[in-house]
Amino acid sequence: MNRSLNLEIMMVFLENIRDKNKPQTSSHVYRHTLKKNEVEDDNAADVEVSELEKCREHLNSILAHWDPVFPAPPSTQGGETLRPSEPEAEAVAVTCASTHVVTKWLLRSLAGQSLLREQDVSPALRWLRNRVLPHLAATQEMLRDETARNNLFKLYSRLCQASSTSAGLSRELGVLSSIMLQLMEEQGLSSTFHKLVKSLCLSATMEEDADKTAVSVFLTSVYIGDMWLGAQEPDMLLTHVRLVCTNAGYELQDDLGTRKQGQETIMSLCKKIWLHQGINLRN
Repeated sequence: MNRSLNLEIMMVFLENIRDKNKPQTSSHVYRHTLKKNEVEDDNAADVEVSELEKCREHLNSILAHWDPVFPAPPSTQGGETLRPSEPEAEAVAVTCASTHVVTKWLLRSLAGQSLLREQDVSPALRWLRNRVLPHLAATQEMLRDETARNNLFKLYSRLCQASSTSAGLSRELGVLSSIMLQLMEEQGLSSTFHKLVKSLCLSATMEEDADKTAVSVFLTSVYIGDMWLGAQEPDMLLTHVRLVCTNAGYELQDDLGTRKQGQETIMSLCKKIWLHQGINLRN
């Protein structure tokens, strides 16, 4: 009888073990399958994103080689500009609209690109400079579009950050800076101070001195950051210049020639800007 009782107890014990292990095994298989499916979904998503990035790169390259054909400007007679005919006016409107669509796409695409690369930025900026800016109607159309303006400034800000680690992107920053300054002129900025900053930007693209180029690009970027966002005066730039010039009396204790040369370059350009504003350097 004891043997029978022990056998029954053992059977119950084994049943409990089987019942206990069965859901655990099933749960383990379920979790493994779920994790495997998640990994596969992530891999598929990564492939899809990668393919979309390639498609966008190809499309950008194609658009950056498109040459919009604008009708000839209206002729003049007796010192007065003749009004374009209806077909001519319609042709201008269609070309401007098409150019604007491409401009918006390129700006949005580059501004949202995960990694800025010189081979992507360079063709788009040169297209903008050579195919859009020479045509007043297309330029004004872009400036009226708040989204396009915001994406242009977003691209500029990202390029300012990325240029510190890439010589190629640093060159492209100079190109975009000149574009931004020209667009600001189209909005009515024509002061002598603006022309001074524009000359700094131009010198940055032609200067062989790396220190002077870097300082010129930096000062130009601070000015653009002020004025593009609607400031009446370049307060941030002038504050930076004032701080550099008023603290220039320190003695250069570092014997490294490159550092001293860089500091002298900064001081020279800042002093030029400060003197232009008529600020007394002795105060």
